[in-house]
Amino acid sequence: MASCFYCSNLKNLSLGFKRGTHSITISTCIQVLLSILQGPRGLYAGFNPAVIGSTLSWGLYFYFYNSAKQRYMENQDKSSAYIHLASAAEAGGLVCLFTNPVWVVKTRLQLQTPQHHGRPYSGFNDAFKTILKDEGWRALYKGLLPGLLLVRFGIVISVLFSSTPTWCRVRHWWAMIGDPGKPGLDP
Repeated sequence: MASCFYCSNLKNLSLGFKRGTHSITISTCIQVLLSILQGPRGLYAGFNPAVIGSTLSWGLYFYFYNSAKQRYMENQDKSSAYIHLASAAEAGGLVCLFTNPVWVVKTRLQLQTPQHHGRPYSGFNDAFKTILKDEGWRALYKGLLPGLLLVRFGIVISVLFSSTPTWCRVRHWWAMIGDPGKPGLDP
C-alpha cells in the first residue's frame, strides 16, 4: 500500500512533466522528494535500527566465521577455500537467524506513514514490543528465507577475500626469486 502511495506521486509528477505543466527544476524535484518522504525526518526513518542491525550483523558474522574456521581447521594443517566457504555459509546463516528481527523492525519503521492504520510506532523498542504482542514471534522472522538466500553473496566474497592474500604472496614470491619454469624472470 505504501509503495502504491509513493509510486502514485511519482506517476503524477511524470505526467505533469510530460504535459508541460511543470518544468523540471531542482526545487521541483526537492518538493516532490519531501512530499514523498513526509518531510526531512522521513529520510532518516529507521536509522537507529539500521545502525544497531549493521553493528550486530558484522560483530556476529566475524565471531561466527572465526569460530567455525577454527573448528574446521582442528583436523587440518592449512586453510583451504572449502574451509572458508563452510565458515562463511555457517556464519551468514547464523547472522540471518539472529538479526532478522532487527531488520523486520527497521522495515516497519521505515514504511509507516501518516496514513498508517492504528497507532504509529514511537521507536525501535515500541515497534519490537508491538509486533511481538500483536503478531507473535513468527512475525519477527518474516523474510528469513530470502535473507538466507542472500547469504551466498557473502560466501563468495569471504572465499575470494581469504584466497587473494595467498595468491598475491605466491605471485610476489615468484616475481622475487624468478619462476624456475620460465627463464628470464629474474628480479
